[in-house]
Amino acid sequence: MTPIVKGNQLTGVDNAPIALGSVAWFRWLGDHRVFRFVSRGGSFTARKELRAGRWYWYAYRRQQGQLHNLYLGKTEELTTNHLVNSATILSNITATREPASTDPQSPTVLTAKVTPPLMHAEVLDRPRLTAMLREYATQRQFFLITGPAGSGKSTLVNSWLAVSGHPYTWLTLDTSDNEPAHFWHYMVASLQAIQPELALHTITQRSALNTTPVATTLPSFINALACLPTNTTLVLDDYHHINNQVIHDSLDYLLEYLPQQLRLVIISRQEPTVSIARLRARGKVAELTFAQLCFTPGEIQQWSNGMADQPLSTEQVGILHTRTQGWIALLRLVLLAQQQMPEQASSHTFIPEDHPYIFDYLTSEVLAAQPQQVQEFLMQTAILECFNSELCHAVTQQHNACHIVMQLQREHIFLEPLDGGHQWFRYHSLFSSFLRQQLEQRQPELITTLHQRAARWYMQQQMPDEAITHACAAKQFALAAQLVEIHGHDLLMQQAVVVLQSWLARFPGSILTERPQLCLFSAWVQLHLAPRWDEIERTLLQAETAMQTQANRSPELQSEIIAIRARIAMYQGDNRRSLKLLQQAYTGLNKDNLYQRGEVALSLGSTYASQGILDKAEASLRESIRLSSNCHNLRTTLLAVRTLANLYVEQGKLLQAWQLYHKGLRISNDNSVAALPPLGFMYVGLGEICYEWNDLSRAREYLQRGIALGQRGGDIKIWLLGYAGLMQTLLAQGETAQTWSLFAEAEKLVKQTGFPRGQLLLEQLQVRLHYLQRDTAFMQQWSANCDLPLDANEIDARYEEDYQLLARTLLLQHQPAAAQAIIQRLCHQIEASQQQGILINLLISSALAYAVEGKISQALETLSNSLKLAEPANYQRTFIDAGPGLLPLLENLCAKPQIYSGYTTGYLEKVFNSSARFHSYKNVDSRYSAAGEALSRRELDILHLLAEGLSNQAIAGRLIIGQNTVKTHLKNIYSKLDAHSRTQALAVARSRRLL
Repeated sequence: MTPIVKGNQLTGVDNAPIALGSVAWFRWLGDHRVFRFVSRGGSFTARKELRAGRWYWYAYRRQQGQLHNLYLGKTEELTTNHLVNSATILSNITATREPASTDPQSPTVLTAKVTPPLMHAEVLDRPRLTAMLREYATQRQFFLITGPAGSGKSTLVNSWLAVSGHPYTWLTLDTSDNEPAHFWHYMVASLQAIQPELALHTITQRSALNTTPVATTLPSFINALACLPTNTTLVLDDYHHINNQVIHDSLDYLLEYLPQQLRLVIISRQEPTVSIARLRARGKVAELTFAQLCFTPGEIQQWSNGMADQPLSTEQVGILHTRTQGWIALLRLVLLAQQQMPEQASSHTFIPEDHPYIFDYLTSEVLAAQPQQVQEFLMQTAILECFNSELCHAVTQQHNACHIVMQLQREHIFLEPLDGGHQWFRYHSLFSSFLRQQLEQRQPELITTLHQRAARWYMQQQMPDEAITHACAAKQFALAAQLVEIHGHDLLMQQAVVVLQSWLARFPGSILTERPQLCLFSAWVQLHLAPRWDEIERTLLQAETAMQTQANRSPELQSEIIAIRARIAMYQGDNRRSLKLLQQAYTGLNKDNLYQRGEVALSLGSTYASQGILDKAEASLRESIRLSSNCHNLRTTLLAVRTLANLYVEQGKLLQAWQLYHKGLRISNDNSVAALPPLGFMYVGLGEICYEWNDLSRAREYLQRGIALGQRGGDIKIWLLGYAGLMQTLLAQGETAQTWSLFAEAEKLVKQTGFPRGQLLLEQLQVRLHYLQRDTAFMQQWSANCDLPLDANEIDARYEEDYQLLARTLLLQHQPAAAQAIIQRLCHQIEASQQQGILINLLISSALAYAVEGKISQALETLSNSLKLAEPANYQRTFIDAGPGLLPLLENLCAKPQIYSGYTTGYLEKVFNSSARFHSYKNVDSRYSAAGEALSRRELDILHLLAEGLSNQAIAGRLIIGQNTVKTHLKNIYSKLDAHSRTQALAVARSRRLL
């Protein structure tokens, strides 16, 4: 026999009766799946069922041949009060009877209209939304749930109320309810499911609602509602069917005088025309919109686990969320369609968006419900990625476009606002695809005209990207080409080469070959993204061929072709040819052509730098910065800044490079540009300097910012250099696994882009990273296969760093003589070019070689020379990265400060302590832990500026920080030096040789 709950006890079990609410009761529920509940309010059979991987209880009651159910909740929710209330609700909503009326004109109540919808087996528990509704329920009486068909409105409300423990009633509306008397008849009938005698005395007044003002007839109904039980909820579902203003007015009146114990929930596909704005202003309405109803990726994953035959991957869930945007009806249809098309299992074909199920649903539930004029508006505007009312008017030529947009927004016809002012919109992704298909089927002859109208409107608004897109879609390639020629240089100056590339990709090949300027734009794009020299040369030849067919040949274009060829020659290491071409290009340029003159000056500076002609390189790069900034060519300006800063770094002038990078940032700020890709070079450069100064946290921050800008603009050089700096920083911070993970990612991206220089940079970086890890086995294998001749009379500048690494590898293999030969050859070449930044590293290698040979005095003298060159720029990581073998030499110098001079004791001790701490050197003597070591790099910078006599304001301006920040640093300096004034701090600093 089925166990029975009656009189607060469970009987029919093996042992003694069990009291409801006791520990034994909940333990019994956990082990069993069915019982019978009987009370004065009604009875039902309770069953525990598995839904979406979890167990829930449901109540079932059969009445006059029909089976009705009610969600009871989880095991822990089955308390006595909850079961009693559930029995009463189930008994009332299943009772089929004539309305409590003696009026023969009163219609029969359809039970289905006053019965909550059945709960489906795959209903997902959505605690994110039900928690919001529970919180709202403690503060508000009026709930408004809006969203399109299939967005889960009714299911959510039903699930929430079914477990709330409070009585509720449901009224599903349709078009027949637009008569006020009929509407109120059903509203009262639905409430009588909870309180059968409710409002019987108002029966004779219902018909008067059709003709009498609401203020005359409604008070008696509202007074009757005051007799309802506490916390009763009335749900009006599908309220969008109501279009009678009299009913809207009566509902406004009800909301104004709503009894305290009644909560009203309206579910609608569109915002009802009641006084919502007034209620919002008074804080009396709780709202859930389509955006909140949509499934999150996590909810899609959980829900699909119970729907699909196989769990979806994270990638598939992401694609599903992007394409459906969490719209529940489409999710269901997509999964159903996907199950019928199992061969489409890859991520790229996972969403069968044109499946008949999906488009049939959109046709019947959305498009067919709209007037013909609105249907045409929807289809015609679907050619637009985004739109506002003015653009819609230009494309559709419907004068009421603004009104239609507002209507669509109010009715939730899948419009997504793109700005806070709700001026620009776009359609839901799948809905847009559906509308375009409908346009192709119904009005294909109109598509070209629509794109032409859109192109003209965007041209008038000075929006070239969109204008070009629609001009190409309309096959008006001549117009699109003119727009690219007008705006292409602007994109190059902004380093928006990916955008320019997308423009050029829209043209057929014949258009490019006819227009030399487009060919040159194509060459610049290839040069900046993934250069292949033979392809670029073919493009330049096409430009020259096209120029020969033109009556007026432009010498400016010919000079631009020469400048591009010179840049290629420079990248290939042919500096002599590069200089010859650049000088030729420069003579053909008009003096007013600041853009091209700045480009040529940049190439000249880079070529001179490659040849070691530093004075001419610096002069050309400064000229490029001047010319390019004057014509607002920020791309070239920042590239010249990067090149000149690199020149300073090679010369050991880190502070000058630091200041130059900040100048580049100021130039961008002055031009209100915050996301220009070449700005990535500024941040990458600052990160590289911070790494050298051993400020690893700031280095990481700068490098990540530079990488983000480079990736956003598609410039492989920026983000690859950023990756290189970030990998070394991560390795210095002990994050080895993340370092090599990043290296693998960089390798993958370089292979995808086919960037040969990038591959060479990664090969060199791999060796450096293994050296920093002291991976002797890898370094030995590399040195055996690197094909770098040890007896080369002159080392090519392109391979200088490779030879430096080879020398360090030979030292690891105890071959100091071979290493010293390479080092001395490199030193001879570097000394002639005054590249002291590189020389510092070479002197350190030479000192290590002397130490391996046992020539300690030469080692100390050489290391002392490197410290003398390094101190003005505060080099740190160059000494740390040399490895633990340098520490005994540094310790020796610390012990004999009077023998070697040219640098301060404070700087020597800082270098030693930083290296010893990093390498966990056991012989660190406390006497070398000078007080100055406690000062941070920024504090030492400020200390040096104090010694120059600068004021707080001047220091803030020099370091580009706030005056309050300067004061904070000064306070820390005084504390660490045990000083109370500038004079005392400087005296202590000098006594400790910090200055």
